[in-house]
Amino acid sequence: PCVISREIMENYNIALRWTAKQKLYSRTGESVEFVCKRGYRLSSRSHTLLTTCWDGKLEYPTCAKR
Repeated sequence: PCVISREIMENYNIALRWTAKQKLYSRTGESVEFVCKRGYRLSSRSHTLLTTCWDGKLEYPTCAKR
């Protein structure tokens, strides 16, 4: 499984999309959706806020100050 890091989410200015689901892990093949924090927007180097766990690795999107 992928461990979803609160520290990385803080550094990348993102949060889990579904706040009711505060689980911090995801199975291989399972999608994880993020949102940008208030006052931030998706960075030009990130393509989407939806990512998938593969072999214990998760590619986090980045949000930048508006």
